[in-house]
Amino acid sequence: MAGALVGRECKLYYNSGTFGTPTWTEITRAIDVAYTISSERGDVSSRISIWKMEKKALNGLELTFGYRYRQGVTDAVFDALRPMVLSNTVVEFAVADGAIATTGNEYLRASYQIDANVNQPLTDGVSAEFTAFLTSEEDSGTLREPSWVTV
Repeated sequence: MAGALVGRECKLYYNSGTFGTPTWTEITRAIDVAYTISSERGDVSSRISIWKMEKKALNGLELTFGYRYRQGVTDAVFDALRPMVLSNTVVEFAVADGAIATTGNEYLRASYQIDANVNQPLTDGVSAEFTAFLTSEEDSGTLREPSWVTV
C-alpha cells in the first residue's frame, strides 16, 4: 500500500502471547484510535539569555481508542480487554498502518496498563473508551521501551 491513508485502513492489535513470541490479535471494532507522544520539559534558562530555554526531560506515551461492543453475542476482544482494566494487567498494543505482518508496514509497539469509560449516549452507538498509559515492564531484566517497528 502506498500513498495517503484513512483511519479505517489502519490496524490496532493487542498481544495475547509473550513479548518474545507475540500473538497479535486485531481489535477490529476499534474506533478513533490515537496516540500522543509528549514530553515534560525542564527549565535550562540562565542569565546568559533573556529567553526562557527548555530541554526535554521525559517523554510520555498515551494511546486512546473507542470500541463498539455488542450486547448478547460473544465478543472475544472485549472479553479480553475488560479484565485487563479490572486487574491492572500489563498489555502490549501495536498501532499499525496496515496488517501487522505485511512487508513495509510500520507500527508502534509498547506496554501499557488501561482504564475504561463506557459511553451510552442517547442518540449514538454505545462504546467503551479505553485510555492506555505507558507502564514499566521488564523482559529477562531488560526494560521494554516503546519501539517503532518496520516489517
